[in-house]
Amino acid sequence: MIDAVRRLNGNRRFLVLAIIAVLAVPALVVGRWATAPQYVVLFQQLDLQDTGTMTEKLDKAGIVYRLADGGGRLEVGLADAAKARVLLAKEGLPSRGNRPGMELFDKPTWGMTEFTQRITYRRALEGELARTIGSLREVEHAQVHLALPESSPLRKMERPAEAAVVLTLRPNVAVTPEMVRGIALLVSSSVEQLSSDHVAVLDDRGRLLAVTAEAGDGLTLSTRQLELQQAVEQHLAGKVTELLTAVVGTGRVRAQVSARLNFTQVDRTTEEYDPDRQVLANEQHSEGGAAESDAAVGAPTVVNNTYLNSRRIEKLIGDVGNVTRLTVSVMVDSSALSGGEAGGLRSRLEQLTRNAVGFDSTRGDALVVVSLPFGAPTLPEAVGLPDSTKSNDGMLVMAERLSRPVLTLLALLAVFALAWRALKPSAGGSQVAGTLPASAPPLEAMPSAAAAPAQAQLRGRIRADSLDTPATAAKVFRAWLAEDT
Repeated sequence: MIDAVRRLNGNRRFLVLAIIAVLAVPALVVGRWATAPQYVVLFQQLDLQDTGTMTEKLDKAGIVYRLADGGGRLEVGLADAAKARVLLAKEGLPSRGNRPGMELFDKPTWGMTEFTQRITYRRALEGELARTIGSLREVEHAQVHLALPESSPLRKMERPAEAAVVLTLRPNVAVTPEMVRGIALLVSSSVEQLSSDHVAVLDDRGRLLAVTAEAGDGLTLSTRQLELQQAVEQHLAGKVTELLTAVVGTGRVRAQVSARLNFTQVDRTTEEYDPDRQVLANEQHSEGGAAESDAAVGAPTVVNNTYLNSRRIEKLIGDVGNVTRLTVSVMVDSSALSGGEAGGLRSRLEQLTRNAVGFDSTRGDALVVVSLPFGAPTLPEAVGLPDSTKSNDGMLVMAERLSRPVLTLLALLAVFALAWRALKPSAGGSQVAGTLPASAPPLEAMPSAAAAPAQAQLRGRIRADSLDTPATAAKVFRAWLAEDT
């Protein structure tokens, strides 16, 4: 290919070199992109001290990495991710300020005061809870803080134990109420005299996920009220739908229930005394008189009686969450109620609905059953399953990795194809020149324009040859014209 480029004239040689230079740069860029490793996030939200220690370990192990977010995120190649995690976990990295657990008591505790032992126990308990919560699949890191009041058999605790949990979730993980309640229950079950209502859960952005009952009674109670109300409504609507579906058929009935619940909590203590019902508790008699003469006269006798009145103490705690009113709406497809017995069937459906929800007219409950034509069912949108989504993501990553060498090969083929097309006319010209007879002088051996007598002799020779062999002369002229263009 180099010899072919050398045989080109100036314009064609410049054109071929320009095409190669223009296409070589994208080919190099594509090749570098194709051979570059695919980086994945190993750890994020790191302390700079942990980042420095981790990069030092990776440099010693020869693992390629890169930093992002000002050193707070560490990324490694996809092929080295597992190896890097094992290596850093062996060194206890990242530390993230993790507190030690019960291993604090592995050291001798000679000379430790009672106060020091209490503080050490609280630190150990916080560390163990943080490890347990951090081992959850959705949680990347957790911190636990406990407020344990001093207990003494001689005095009653003035305030209960409290706890606060700060969660750092993994990327693309949403917090669910079930997870928050589970963490609160885990902490309350691990600490003595700690209720789940006194556990505050926050995320790393400072958003409240669960607050203590003391810190926010209104918010916590409203959330529980809404969950309980929705559970009651869905339960009753499901009972009505299941019962009426057996009569009118599947997909021909819709039921909605609106429930009003009483969340007023009444704690009343009554103490009553009955003066008519008395019991003698103590009776004392004392007789006065300092001398025998006074006793003869008749000294006064003092009687001191103590009575206890009857007392009744009654403590009443009202029910919370009882139903105070129900509003039920039922819609039945009109095609299911067609016929002469439509009125009687509707009344029977109303009676079934009343019995299913526990209808009580004294509470002001309302019930409506109507028949309307249902529209054509609409197909739900296709929603991919999580497993299929994960498999599709894996296939996309694999396709992306395989497309890189293919694109590089296509770029190289394009470069060679364009260069070959540029060299093809020159090769044709050399073939024509090669068909000249041996008697014809080579083009490179043509004399320069400075030798005028030699040119005159050459003209005469060419004129004579062209008259003798006109076909050969025509080929020579075509070769000259091809080289000039």
